[in-house]
Amino acid sequence: MPPGDARPDRVALVSAHAAAPPAETGFDDTVLLARELLGAPAAFLALADGAGLQVAAQLGIAAPGGRAPAGLLERGGLCQEHVEQGESGILSVLGGAGPRPFRFLAALRLESRGGVPLGTLCVLDDAPRAGLTPGQEAGLHALGRRTVGLL
Repeated sequence: MPPGDARPDRVALVSAHAAAPPAETGFDDTVLLARELLGAPAAFLALADGAGLQVAAQLGIAAPGGRAPAGLLERGGLCQEHVEQGESGILSVLGGAGPRPFRFLAALRLESRGGVPLGTLCVLDDAPRAGLTPGQEAGLHALGRRTVGLL
């Protein structure tokens, strides 16, 4: 088909896609990149909404009712948490990736320039970890800055 002969159905599809809000795509991309950066099975982005945290994008997890534990917002900076078998806390609320429970959480609090908490970017693993590499930490912080820019 010559370039000037665009099919009407494709034009409508492209027009509808162009009109979609870019923030959702950006949030999905952020979660995908965070998960891949850490080589983990799950990640999510939750945004503050006055009543706690609302999940805006997720991969590999189904947060109950689209909500994330409000305790994630109370932590500053980048938190890395190892959870022992049977220990309760944030990870037990989120469940696991398939048959195995989550054992590690990296949570980055997202803040405005004025320090107002906006949300959190979290990556979860079903294997215990000693922590993140310096490159993974830098990459997660870069994704956090990009996400704040989308907000």
